[in-house]
Amino acid sequence: MQVSSKKAFTMIELIFVIVIIGILAAVAIPKLAATRDDAKMSAAVTNLKICVNDAAAAYTGRQLMETNASAGCQQVIAEGCFELTEVNATTLRVEHNASQTDTWCDGADAAQDYAADLNLSADAPGVDHIFGGTQVVR
Repeated sequence: MQVSSKKAFTMIELIFVIVIIGILAAVAIPKLAATRDDAKMSAAVTNLKICVNDAAAAYTGRQLMETNASAGCQQVIAEGCFELTEVNATTLRVEHNASQTDTWCDGADAAQDYAADLNLSADAPGVDHIFGGTQVVR
């Protein structure tokens, strides 16, 4: 009787390892996709905040509404989640883009809801950010 000195994994051990890796991947991949959407949502709302602040600073400094000059506003326009409208010389209207269907923008707990909670944006007719005059903004 010969005793083999080779040591190796059996086929059943390899199958168990592959099954365990498959289960871990099935759990981890959706979590990673959700994390990516959360990052996009956070970036969109941050860019919207920057855009509104830049518009206020431009109005305060030059008495001009300049949403196209701001990098934050250009990014908001490029993302397409929010629409910016210069209503008049002192008012910037921010609305949700109804045609945007990405889950990070228009899903449950998405950028549009988060921006609405911060009073940055809303569905039509939108939120008007008014600069100048005697109004005190809090």
